[in-house]
Amino acid sequence: MNLLNPLMVRPARRNDACPAPTPVVGGFADDGPRDSRRPYGIADWLLWQNTAGTCVVRFAGGEVLTTAGDVVLIAPRTAHDYGTPAGARRWGVRWVVFAALPTWADLLRWPTPVAPGIATFKPSAAVGKRIAGAIDTAWQVAAGVVTGREALALNAVEAALLWCQSDLRVAPHGDARARLVADTVSEHLARPIGLAGAARLAQLSPAQFARCFRATYGTSFATWVEGRRMARAQELLRHSDQPIAAIAQAIGYLDPFHFSACFRRRCGLSPRGFRQTAVDRDGA
Repeated sequence: MNLLNPLMVRPARRNDACPAPTPVVGGFADDGPRDSRRPYGIADWLLWQNTAGTCVVRFAGGEVLTTAGDVVLIAPRTAHDYGTPAGARRWGVRWVVFAALPTWADLLRWPTPVAPGIATFKPSAAVGKRIAGAIDTAWQVAAGVVTGREALALNAVEAALLWCQSDLRVAPHGDARARLVADTVSEHLARPIGLAGAARLAQLSPAQFARCFRATYGTSFATWVEGRRMARAQELLRHSDQPIAAIAQAIGYLDPFHFSACFRRRCGLSPRGFRQTAVDRDGA
């Protein structure tokens, strides 16, 4: 049985697999027609953001037109066909192919998909810039030779997905009290909070809260908070000239040395080294 729409007749471009866990990132912006037909999908997730022009995404049973700013997410092994629509030539895009971490299940569950395994949405202008910045960071880091580039690139991909979720307002499955705490912490990263304080906010005992948070997010509360803080730290290091001590305080670390140690452990570079790498890549 043919799983694809009859419109999916254009020849495919190269279909490179993603060597897990390293993301493969790229993009283009030109006036030539672009098409890719994949009857069996690819092994990993595909996320892209249109930067210019239009793109039509075809699938079994229909198609959807996307324009500048739109974000598209395609699940592994999902048949798809995309490219410039008939009569149009220009299409610019930044994309990333990645092997998802187990803790990203909620970040990859978008509401109202256009087809099984295919979802699109148009973020607000402000969030769209954040998504673009995160994908660009993944691109620059993955192409570099710095120690820990795989972890750094995956952190940037996670940041892009988190920004998508912030606009989609996806409510993860699980305990509503855990989601309330997660939303509050995300909005106030500068406020230090431990397990006991989070449990009080959820009106649970620390042990009860720890269990329901792990059941909802697939990781411990402390690990989840650190991940959000490190993603925000990367953005500030790359896009601002704030001193490292000020960045540490902005994301809830009163001791800049403790922040630097956590950042190095999580990201593979010191905050200063990450900033310098980002500056070198931007200037290259």
